[in-house]
Amino acid sequence: MMTERNNYLLMKRGLYYRPAAQGYTSIKDEAGRYSASAATPEDGVTAIHEDAALEYSPAGNIEVAAPHATAKVAAMKAEIARLKAVYSSLNDDVMQILGKALGFPWYADDQTTFPGATKADGICPGEQVAESMAEFAAKRIAKSDDTIRALRMTITAAREALEESKALVEHIQEFGGVMDRIFVDAADETVRRAMAEIDTLLGGKEG
Repeated sequence: MMTERNNYLLMKRGLYYRPAAQGYTSIKDEAGRYSASAATPEDGVTAIHEDAALEYSPAGNIEVAAPHATAKVAAMKAEIARLKAVYSSLNDDVMQILGKALGFPWYADDQTTFPGATKADGICPGEQVAESMAEFAAKRIAKSDDTIRALRMTITAAREALEESKALVEHIQEFGGVMDRIFVDAADETVRRAMAEIDTLLGGKEG
């Protein structure tokens, strides 16, 4: 059996139930969360999913809602400012990482324009932003991929040529062995004939 989720607000007479049914409130953030089955329509208690519930209930008092809304807006503005600062910091980090990888100049390399700059100041992106630098990096990677593919094709062709050279060397060696055997056999035959002639001459003299 599945357990019901407590993601409903209970409302009676235009006000939300507080947590544990401890009174009423017109402010959604202060309302309790209940299961849908906790509603008792016969008693005028209805259930509203938290995603559909209004920030301030219909029977609420503007004098109560206004300070809450003002504080909530201020908190949202502070969170937006914090997120902007985080984004700005991350954006700078990304640009420095990409700039260093892509070989952008350093601030420290131009002491005329940036006197006193050091390596700690990082690279100078100029008019580039993180998006344009990322695009530049992507093109560089694509070009590198093409170069790598060309090198692989060259290496493959070189390996094939090397294998053909090895086969040719083996054939030459084999041919050389055949020629050696022919020369040896021819020399042996010449020696045998010379010995035979010597024997014939010696035999004639003895007679």
